Amino acid sequence: ENDMNSKFNSALCAKLRNLEKKQQAEMAALMKKIETKRREVGRKRVDDTERLKSRNCNIVKMLDTKNVSLSTLSPYVDDASLSSHSSTTTCARNWSAPKLPQIFNHALNVC
Repeated sequence: ENDMNSKFNSALCAKLRNLEKKQQAEMAALMKKIETKRREVGRKRVDDTERLKSRNCNIVKMLDTKNVSLSTLSPYVDDASLSSHSSTTTCARNWSAPKLPQIFNHALNVC
């Protein structure tokens, strides 16, 4: 009977180890998937920011070439941007979007 219990316990322990390994592998796959998605979202955000900056520069250049005064756009433009505008407007090429926070940088701790 004691031999039977030890066999049962060792079989149970082996199954538990296999289950833990499977859970660790699944958790690692999910974490990789999440991190990949976060990087994609970050890249898309940077790309969208660059596109919007370029669009803004093009609009300002178009307005400058057509000699449209920004004061005529005052309902659509805030006062701070009007006061900082000059006839030789330069685009903010050195501006960059802030980095995303690293949320999932911890190691996996599974029992």
